[in-house]
Amino acid sequence: MLLLMGGLVVWKMGGSGDDKPKETAPPPVASTAEHIPDQIIPPPPPPPTASAEADAGVTATPKKGGTGIGTGCPTCGRCTGEAAPGFSAVLRTRANQAQRCYEKALAQSDTLQGKLTVNLCVGVGGAVCSASISNDSLGSPLVSQCVANIYRATTFPSPKNGCVDAQVPLNFVPQKQ
Repeated sequence: MLLLMGGLVVWKMGGSGDDKPKETAPPPVASTAEHIPDQIIPPPPPPPTASAEADAGVTATPKKGGTGIGTGCPTCGRCTGEAAPGFSAVLRTRANQAQRCYEKALAQSDTLQGKLTVNLCVGVGGAVCSASISNDSLGSPLVSQCVANIYRATTFPSPKNGCVDAQVPLNFVPQKQ
């Protein structure tokens, strides 16, 4: 037994040295410039075409110069995409919702009437990048803010060939009862 223990001690203490972990150097890191090909810039999209859809009372007029800040919208320049089918139908639905904003304000001032224009930039995925009010002859900050929020929260069908800028004129007149 003593001999067995002595052999074990000699074996543990004097081993061949193969038990020690080998130190290895990490592989050399190549610079990232070697792995990234030259960027290929796609050609510009074709010029916008007029949409064949016509609205009853609500029109979207393309405008020059978009200033959207979201995905798919330029931060300078203009949108050159084309509105997808169904774009005008979404505009009509939102115009009906905007009418509710006006009716709430009309309850406070029964002579309130006028026009608003909503400027929209709709990004590549259909999300609204920006929605602002211009040409406000209504003069009601409550209605303007409510209408802008309705359009900001909207998702449109994805435009073709880029983003789309639109101007949506809204006319608010009290209904006679």
